[in-house]
Amino acid sequence: MPALSRGLSCRDAALGRASERAEERDDERNDEQQEQELRECHTAADGQDQLVTPGVSRLSVSDVGAQLAAFATTGDIQRPLVTVAGTMDALLPIDHHARAYARKVEATLDALPGNPNHQPAYRLYEVQNGNHVETNADLFPSLELITPHAQRAFDSMVKYVEDKVALPPDQCIPRSGALATSPAQPGHCAQQFVGP
Repeated sequence: MPALSRGLSCRDAALGRASERAEERDDERNDEQQEQELRECHTAADGQDQLVTPGVSRLSVSDVGAQLAAFATTGDIQRPLVTVAGTMDALLPIDHHARAYARKVEATLDALPGNPNHQPAYRLYEVQNGNHVETNADLFPSLELITPHAQRAFDSMVKYVEDKVALPPDQCIPRSGALATSPAQPGHCAQQFVGP
């Protein structure tokens, strides 16, 4: 049984036993017994006892905060990487995710001594009107599908790794356009949405 549900079950059981004893014993003794039972059965997932204050229900504390450093975004890429992101992504807004990551990678690569060519290679390809959920294009025909562009970006990465063909530069892939070696709009898309 998981620690949380075990802890709640123990608490309920301890309180139930305590209320049964309340009829038999005085309140002071009952409170001491209840506190002891709660301490005995409220154990964290790692087996460490947690102090439970009588009358206050507490849940196990998560250690997610302590683990953030293990998967924090550092921008320190070890291999060539391309990101294909839609400018109309409502789940992962482009400026807060893809562009922010690109800035982090650029800053990390700039900080490396003797790395004028920014190696390993990183590219951000922005799909104008692209959305995270491609089925939305059925309802909103102005949205651009990302999958064909991601496939072309992957093919470019394969050519880069296997045949040493240069990756296309960072670029805005215009609506109904394609990944290009000489893009019409290098860098970020000036307009995130272009109407029909």
